[in-house]
Amino acid sequence: MNMLEKAIRRTTAENGLTTGSTYVAETDISLSEITKMNYDFLLSDKELSRKKIAFLGSDQVEFTNKLRDIRTAILNDRSRNVVMITGLELDSGSSFFARNLSAVSAFESSRTSLLVDCNIGQNASETLFNLDGRRGVIDYVCNKTLTVEDIICETGIKHFRCIPVGTSMGQHGEFFSHPRFFSLLQNLKGRYSDRNIFIDAPPILNSADARILLDICDQVVVVVSYAKANTHLLNAVSKVVPVEKMAGLIYNEYMH
Repeated sequence: MNMLEKAIRRTTAENGLTTGSTYVAETDISLSEITKMNYDFLLSDKELSRKKIAFLGSDQVEFTNKLRDIRTAILNDRSRNVVMITGLELDSGSSFFARNLSAVSAFESSRTSLLVDCNIGQNASETLFNLDGRRGVIDYVCNKTLTVEDIICETGIKHFRCIPVGTSMGQHGEFFSHPRFFSLLQNLKGRYSDRNIFIDAPPILNSADARILLDICDQVVVVVSYAKANTHLLNAVSKVVPVEKMAGLIYNEYMH
């Protein structure tokens, strides 16, 4: 677990992150909605530590505080609450940061987190949160009878929900360019004023899906394996990600 404290070498916020409004009236409504959330189970601190997920009271204080700093930087503007977390390349650790930023964002009493797993083939959320066999993103796109409620799953963490990739892995196609996927994200974004939405996306330089997801998200955070970072790759990212959506880079030393 000591490696967790090395997970973030440094973060760089770029392009003048904006500051949002306080939304006092909306906060009152959000608190009411959040207190009604039900939980069939909750993970213990020991289980969270084993799964390498940040939580309040964790002994990984430095790591958790750095995550909180990142959360504050990217979520000041509540109107830009759909955040895509992607890697520079495979094995950058983007799924690790997507779930941990989701977890830390759920610390706030007036906010909830939703992790949308769009990293087809990796399916990290299914294994981590025991969601094997649960319907998710692909099922929703392919099955018009499914509702949003059918695919939102508990994670065992308060204020933190997840939509897994799904079970229809035999299906083929560009799911994320489908109008039904776009309507799903619009629904999630507009449905609850208190919700931060994190998209666990494939590597930005290796995946056509990631390029499609760029059009849907409000902000992009790119996770870079510190050992593999080089000017050529970073320049390539700057040409792909629109400057107005680039929230910053996370240099990662986490070995997973």
